[in-house]
Amino acid sequence: MRRLGDVAEAVGGLYIVAGRPELGDWKPQYQVWYSAAEGKWFCSCGRRACTHIAAVQLYIAYRRALEMSQGAYLYVAEAEVECPGRLEANGRLYLKPSPRGFKILVISKRGRIVVKCGGYVLMELLGEKMPAAAAEALAEAYESEK
Repeated sequence: MRRLGDVAEAVGGLYIVAGRPELGDWKPQYQVWYSAAEGKWFCSCGRRACTHIAAVQLYIAYRRALEMSQGAYLYVAEAEVECPGRLEANGRLYLKPSPRGFKILVISKRGRIVVKCGGYVLMELLGEKMPAAAAEALAEAYESEK
């Protein structure tokens, strides 16, 4: 719980966690990211499981709960893409393999959703505005279809 306030969201699904010497950290900050291809979280500290990853997961869960309780609206877009590199978007990206590449679902705070492949803009989508709770339910249904 101490680390929850140390998490900052960067671009492309990257999170920065401030280091805390009193918790055994030796760096001023750590980078945490999720690899959808490998289905696991990674941290620049090099450990498979660490408090930096746990802090990011807690931060994400807290942010989602806060959005839903405030009646916030989010934008949702779906597409099918071909990408030999790393896929990223300006929102939460859910993906699953398809015959032509990947089917993606993006949930964003912005109506104009940008999808990148290997750092280059692949496409721009107009998201459909919906309540945050509905967007979360859609994401859960999307993930359960895998």
